[in-house]
Amino acid sequence: MNIHPKNHWIWITYLVFYTFYMTQITQEFFVADSAMRHYYIFLVLFDRYYLIPLFMNALMIIMNILSIIPVYCYIFKRKFLSENFWKLFLVIRICAELNGHHYESKVVQAFWFDDPFVSFSIVLMGLCWMAPSYLVLYIYAFKRSKALGH
Repeated sequence: MNIHPKNHWIWITYLVFYTFYMTQITQEFFVADSAMRHYYIFLVLFDRYYLIPLFMNALMIIMNILSIIPVYCYIFKRKFLSENFWKLFLVIRICAELNGHHYESKVVQAFWFDDPFVSFSIVLMGLCWMAPSYLVLYIYAFKRSKALGH
């Protein structure tokens, strides 16, 4: 999948918005006064077992913020690290994504009781933001030489 010059601006726009989105999520996790941070602090104070969801959320955030790199490299046709690295990165990212949404799942669940449509919209919007980055990461990990034209 090579980027056609006409579509290049779409991917650059996605990169800008995706970077902003990942920065916001990262900020929410690390800022001391955020709802997400309070959620995990209270859970860990209640039971040390909740360090696992906290760790998985931190891993998910780190993997997602690092996923900006292959999107950038794909758009601007740059090689960075080996394909095997990105294959492993993709697997770890998927595992972290599947297990790292403890806080978000509770937020969506709370909205579900009030308005299922809002809950569904939140999940759909999150998928729309994330799906292109997974597609690019897959292409970058498994079909990089063809995609970059090397």
